[in-house]
Amino acid sequence: MKPGSIVLLILIGFLGLAVTACEAEDVAFLEAMADEWARAHNSNPTNRDGSIDLAGAGNALWNAAGLPGNDSEVTAVIDAKNIVDSIRNADQAAEQAQKALKNGNAQQAVSLLDPVVNERPSDWWLLNHRGVANLEAGNSQLGNQDLQTANGNAKRGQAAEHQRQLLFESIARQRANGELAWCSTYRAMANVYSDLFNSGTGDANLYRSQMEANTQAASQPGVTCR
Repeated sequence: MKPGSIVLLILIGFLGLAVTACEAEDVAFLEAMADEWARAHNSNPTNRDGSIDLAGAGNALWNAAGLPGNDSEVTAVIDAKNIVDSIRNADQAAEQAQKALKNGNAQQAVSLLDPVVNERPSDWWLLNHRGVANLEAGNSQLGNQDLQTANGNAKRGQAAEHQRQLLFESIARQRANGELAWCSTYRAMANVYSDLFNSGTGDANLYRSQMEANTQAASQPGVTCR
């Protein structure tokens, strides 16, 4: 296979991970291919036996620092792998944030999500996670801002379905010990059902009834919400 074809295969594979759900074996295969390719281009900091390749380490650091180099293929593969690393970091942060929410640490969940959202500000999936975490922490303005931005960055109805799931779980957590859920959480859920109703797909009667029920729940602070 020609070098250019190998680069194209690696790039297509890595970029494909950004838009599809891949098995761990797929990720490992692509990383191994990129690793072997980087060795051939003297841009891998280690040899096969694990010892340090000084020249490769220098080239890797040069590229990592964003300094101009003379091999655009190396830069392209490194950039593609950085995309995968970014997605993996986002997934791990979201998982840790969910654990924090389950332990009643909503503000900690927000803090875990802030760095990855800053790195991927257009990622509607991450914005949904931080938006719901903010609502659960009592940061209604920030939470609503994240959810609205997520809706604008996703296909119609796509972000809303994800929000419905996260908000349902959030309300259940907030009410688990006999507490009232935040009024802002119910308002956000009402907005979700409004978006789903207006999307023209799914069960319109269900969406309408749930929109009205959540609007009602959000309208009685101290009775049905806090």
